[in-house]
Amino acid sequence: MASPTDFDRDSVRTYTPSKRSHLPIDETFFHAEGSGAGGKRRVDHTFNEYTITTNSSSNLVYGPSDAGGIFCSEKSPPKVKQSTDQIFNETTPLIHNDSLGDVFPDGDHSGDGDGDGDEVSWRGESKRLIRDTSPLALSALLECSLSTVSIIAVGRLGTIELGAASMASMLANFTGYMIYHGLAAALDTLCMQEFDTGMLHLVAIHFQRMVYLLLAITVPIIILWSYAEQILPNILSNEETAILAGRYLRIVAWGTPGYALFEAAKRYIQAQGVYSASSYVLSVCAPINAFLNWFLVWYCELGFIGAPIALTITDYLLPSTLFLYVYWGSHDECWNGFTRRAFTNWGPMIRLAVINVLTVEAESLIYGITTLASSYLGPVVLATQTILVTASNIVWQAPYSLSVTTRARVDNLLAFGFGNAAWKVCKVAMSVAFGIASAHIVLLSLLRYPIAKIFSTESEVIELVAQVMPLCAAAHFIECMVLSSNGILGGIGKPEDASYLQTSIFAIVALPLQFGLTFGLDWTVWGLWIGALSGFFCILVAQWLYLSQINWARCVREASMDFSVASS
Repeated sequence: MASPTDFDRDSVRTYTPSKRSHLPIDETFFHAEGSGAGGKRRVDHTFNEYTITTNSSSNLVYGPSDAGGIFCSEKSPPKVKQSTDQIFNETTPLIHNDSLGDVFPDGDHSGDGDGDGDEVSWRGESKRLIRDTSPLALSALLECSLSTVSIIAVGRLGTIELGAASMASMLANFTGYMIYHGLAAALDTLCMQEFDTGMLHLVAIHFQRMVYLLLAITVPIIILWSYAEQILPNILSNEETAILAGRYLRIVAWGTPGYALFEAAKRYIQAQGVYSASSYVLSVCAPINAFLNWFLVWYCELGFIGAPIALTITDYLLPSTLFLYVYWGSHDECWNGFTRRAFTNWGPMIRLAVINVLTVEAESLIYGITTLASSYLGPVVLATQTILVTASNIVWQAPYSLSVTTRARVDNLLAFGFGNAAWKVCKVAMSVAFGIASAHIVLLSLLRYPIAKIFSTESEVIELVAQVMPLCAAAHFIECMVLSSNGILGGIGKPEDASYLQTSIFAIVALPLQFGLTFGLDWTVWGLWIGALSGFFCILVAQWLYLSQINWARCVREASMDFSVASS
């Protein structure tokens, strides 16, 4: 597989020894607690082919001088220079055996590079996945709370307002926020790849390219949302709901540039190992957003339009707070100023970004269309569907975060030739996803009445939500397993196959079944969720059949080739 960034390496020389003759370097080895961005500190020594280096037992990791200096783990003992006859050349190992404890925690890290003998511990990998998933899930939940709080704030104004806010939020996600999310996700691959190989200046260039791309996409989004108040009455059956939803979008449109900047900057900082940045930022901005909703909607008595105004203000607080956090904390190692190179070579980035957009849009498509369809069934059904979709969206964040960490872990192991270990991690990830899904189905079923009462005071809406919530929980259970499989497919380099698989099954199975049951048999909201459950089940079966045919030896070879090209 060709490297997505080999076009930027013409003027850069990187020393990287053959991977198969050396022990693997895991990116998590560089992450140490309490040492700033990613636990790294700069060492003021550079190496060339004539440099004498120590061969002590300390866990020091030396990287090429062309990559911008040498990095050393904070967990390593102090470096002591010793006289040795070993020369640092193309046959010198970059890492010692005893530093692999973080690669294979609590497990055997033996392996021949072909994936025949490598093993990992179920317990160790379970802890690792949960540890890596937790901060991402917390950040995702806080970000999800921004729109959820708006729906709650206006939901108590009435059933019409609740449905309008939900419709506007769904349309904003499908036509804007999910596009930003999918495009910016390309930085997870591009920036992390460059950072791991020491190409720090390329990390900043990818970030700048993504910012310009997102801002360019923002222009048609603002234009579309600005005319939503005139467009939606021609689509939705309830004119009052359509006008309020259009007004919501028209106001929120002016906050999209700020949200786009935050999405790109968040991925850029995470690629440098600072995974807690977005959590800190959102822990500050989420309470401010909740206060603004209360203050504008209820205290200032602005009513419905207070919610989109609060969200627009928050969209600009997010990048501003992130900038201050990174600037004052000195967490950015890659920024070297603006460059004209950011306006060239967009092709590889766009190809990768489009695949990500298709994947996230396919995941949100089924909920978006069902919410739109429910608007034709009356305000009560629309309000019910709003609560069910919002609850599903909240619990969706944890399995999605798990899929992200699974993808990174599997990709890392395959790149270093540990095929058996990667396969075992896949099974561990599915087990963890099963546990998360089981917990969610219990919580959603037991708390169905309290959840409904948070969003609405209408007894008819509350009762209908309580009746359908167990079915919604069952659909979410299967969706959790689908997300885990998506992470595995992404880790083995097949994200486009996951996207095409989901989109085709949604179009062929889920949507026809939903519309047939809902409008043909008049099953109303029950038909929407039976169709969704059936669609997720078919996707899961297709994914497992696909994975059962995977040639893991070929995956190792392809990942190894990709890694070699990326490091050359």
